Amino acid sequence: MQKLINFRAFLFIFIGAIFGVIFSLQIIKNNFWCYLIVTIISLLALGYLIFCWFYDKEKKSAFVNKFIICFFIGFILLSLISCLNYVNFTKYDDIENANITARVISVNENNEYAYLILDECKIDDGNRVINLNGRISVVVYSDDSISCEIGDFVSFYGTLISQDLFKDEKISTYAYKNKIKFVSFVDEEQFTSVKGNLHLNEKFRENVKNILFENMNYNTASIAYASIFGDKTLIDNEISDVFSISGVAHLLCVSGLHTGFLIALIYFVLRLFKIKEKYILIILSSILLFYCYLCSFTTSVVRATIMAIVLCSANTFGKRYDSLSSLSFAGLVIMIFKPYMIFDVGFQLSFASCFGIILLSPVFAKMFKKINFYNKFSQAFIITLSAQIATFPIIFHNFEKMSFISVLANVIIVPLFGIVFSALIIFVLINLIFPLGFLLKIIELGFSLIIYLTKSFGAVKTLIFNTNIVPLICSFAFYLIIILCSQLVNVKVKLKFVYVLILTIVISSSYLSQFYPQNFNENYIISMGIDNSTIITNSYNKKVLVDVGEGSESDYVNLKENLLSLRIINLDYLILTDYNERMQGTVTKLCNNYHVNKLFVKNDLTSNEEKYLYKNLNNTSLVKVENVTEVANFTIEFFDDLTGVKISVLDEILFSVMFLKDSKDIVTLNSNHSSLSSQYIITNYITSKRLSLFNNFDNIICKNSNIKQNNVFNMSKISGKIIMGEKINYEI
Repeated sequence: MQKLINFRAFLFIFIGAIFGVIFSLQIIKNNFWCYLIVTIISLLALGYLIFCWFYDKEKKSAFVNKFIICFFIGFILLSLISCLNYVNFTKYDDIENANITARVISVNENNEYAYLILDECKIDDGNRVINLNGRISVVVYSDDSISCEIGDFVSFYGTLISQDLFKDEKISTYAYKNKIKFVSFVDEEQFTSVKGNLHLNEKFRENVKNILFENMNYNTASIAYASIFGDKTLIDNEISDVFSISGVAHLLCVSGLHTGFLIALIYFVLRLFKIKEKYILIILSSILLFYCYLCSFTTSVVRATIMAIVLCSANTFGKRYDSLSSLSFAGLVIMIFKPYMIFDVGFQLSFASCFGIILLSPVFAKMFKKINFYNKFSQAFIITLSAQIATFPIIFHNFEKMSFISVLANVIIVPLFGIVFSALIIFVLINLIFPLGFLLKIIELGFSLIIYLTKSFGAVKTLIFNTNIVPLICSFAFYLIIILCSQLVNVKVKLKFVYVLILTIVISSSYLSQFYPQNFNENYIISMGIDNSTIITNSYNKKVLVDVGEGSESDYVNLKENLLSLRIINLDYLILTDYNERMQGTVTKLCNNYHVNKLFVKNDLTSNEEKYLYKNLNNTSLVKVENVTEVANFTIEFFDDLTGVKISVLDEILFSVMFLKDSKDIVTLNSNHSSLSSQYIITNYITSKRLSLFNNFDNIICKNSNIKQNNVFNMSKISGKIIMGEKINYEI
């Protein structure tokens, strides 16, 4: 009897490990139902194994038993590691009035502030001294550039805000992968720095940076530097966006592609000197590990390095190499050290693309051989297409735009990049020894050509479309189709076709169902899951979004997900209690993507802010409100000296809601606003000592509380002066 799938221990342990990490989040959230389901499944699996042990004498269920054992090894191991990892990351509370000394490892300057990441941190709060096992990110406000560089030692006095691993019900992967335990905000006057020394990896990167920027123009030098070390902070935003839209942004992040070119270069050089295979393995492993060190052990580099070392070891010792087991082994190694990296987009893209290449490339190669078109060009096309297909759900879920021309762009640009990158490595190494900067002019021409081609592909607007959030069931079914289409599953072609057809119907129906709009025929308050963002509706199915949080990219993604979950595909009005240049990108994207009819803002826009909105809003009318305005059955009232808005809705009954950025506004301005009142007040924080100041309001809704019922409230069911939800954050 043919096996459905060949046994791969590392693959099954890896699958169990992924579920183990996901389960650890439910442990942290204390999810009773998840406990119950996992307990039942575990008992059933244990019972099955015991039954097979006593009654399956012919070992017919050996494969299933091995799968269960491997799965639970990964599941239990990573559940424990993940929980310990979470406890270690979040063991600190906020620390006030502390003296901090640390070493700078990253500097990113803007017009009004500098963003630093500090390591080797020592914290003294007067009662204890903490040698922090982690890092601190600091925003230093300054009118001029600060005199601080990588390697310097700094000291400042201020408050440290502990970083929660969860943000808006998601893992904060940026803080996690950079090991940022605290954030702080200080003025330049509170901040001092002393010259320090660079570590080996920092000195190496700094020397390479100097060589590149001294001998190449800024754009090509920044791209060359990013391609070597994966640091994109120096790249112009416009160029970065073009690379992203064209689908070749992975060239700016050190990945398996870069490591592959590096390995090919090392192999070629070592073969010239006729070095034995076992010594090639040692030299190659050492160089790749050093390269990981230079790139700060980023996920994609570590994954590619582990797989390369496993491949070279198999070739050296004459063992069979299995790429899927190698990929799984690499994933396990990374997860043991950083389990929550599975929620990082970079991790997902790196493993999904490699997964697609492993499973789909043989299928496409077989198809091309049948039509006698299997050559170097088709091989490059197959690899690119396989990687692109496997990353579709991740791109749809995390990125705003996608281009169908990206496959062609990769086929043309990647081989050119391989030549330029290999030459770049050689010329940089030469220049580290001998000052032959003129050689880098050749590299400059190569990267200039890559930039030109990237811009050309990005200019094909007709093949660029806006993406939407993909339901989890769609992603799951999509990867099942990839597995079924591959040679991994040993099923007859006709049966595979039936399975694929069923899964395609599931994907199509699940994806299209989210675009069937929900009709709101009652008055609702809908919390959007982030601070300072709420939707109110009326019985005429009018939907009004009030505020967009801080207007950051993460806020936009969260709003997009929440609107999709509510099946809201268009908004009638957007009202902003506050507006600044930082949120203009999010505001215009929301207005254009959700066909907002009118945007209401306070009549205090600067000329630049107003010009930006008029230029970038497609079909949205900008309404600047002096005090009070009316639209449909909504009355919108802004206040001169209060960051908030009062919205009254005349429906079957008249009700009004007041939205405040912060309850401190009412605390400080209560004497001037003693007449302020409405049926509902929505605010972020409620000070326990100041609750009496809210007597003018019939109902209080604290936004920073655990709101149930899917965050949707029927106003007719709200009665009495209550505070919605649990876990209210009282300010002492």
